[in-house]
Amino acid sequence: MVIKEQKQKIREEMRRLRHSFGQNFREDASRRVTTRVLSLPEVQSARTFFVYVSMADEVSTHALIRTLLAQRKVVAIPFVADDGRMIQRHLTHWAQLTKDRRGFLTVPYGDVLHESPEICITPGLAFCPNGTRLGSGGGHFDRYFQRHRSAWRIALAHEAQLVPVLPVEAHDRKIHVIVTEQRIRVCAARA
Repeated sequence: MVIKEQKQKIREEMRRLRHSFGQNFREDASRRVTTRVLSLPEVQSARTFFVYVSMADEVSTHALIRTLLAQRKVVAIPFVADDGRMIQRHLTHWAQLTKDRRGFLTVPYGDVLHESPEICITPGLAFCPNGTRLGSGGGHFDRYFQRHRSAWRIALAHEAQLVPVLPVEAHDRKIHVIVTEQRIRVCAARA
């Protein structure tokens, strides 16, 4: 089986797994993950953040984003342009968010943050202890990581999304830390 087929099979399995979690479990797990992320000294001292806005069965980032905004941090969220590039749209208050054509909450218009953030909060479907990440398959975050190499990449996941090994391609970029409802796992030193 070629790598792309292996990845697709794992994506399907992980989507089924995440979908199987009950609402109470997801809410409790998301609260625990948020508490752990906010406890990290690097997060406490950082000024600029790039944070995905969670959907459906992903670990929720809504409370995390609201907390960072309340702390007067600079928060940017993903916006995928028509050419497929993921850019950083500055978020100053929750009410700015609207659904795009794919159903993702984003800021469709407004200021673009050009500087690299100190912290990038990233989603994914599966993760390895060494920092390998399997995303949804669009490559948006891997390309973003390539452009913003200095950002400390923190993945949010349910413990069940951690796997021993994942197929890897040359364009795949690793994350530095995985935060789950059970632990914080440092995978790689900050560049």
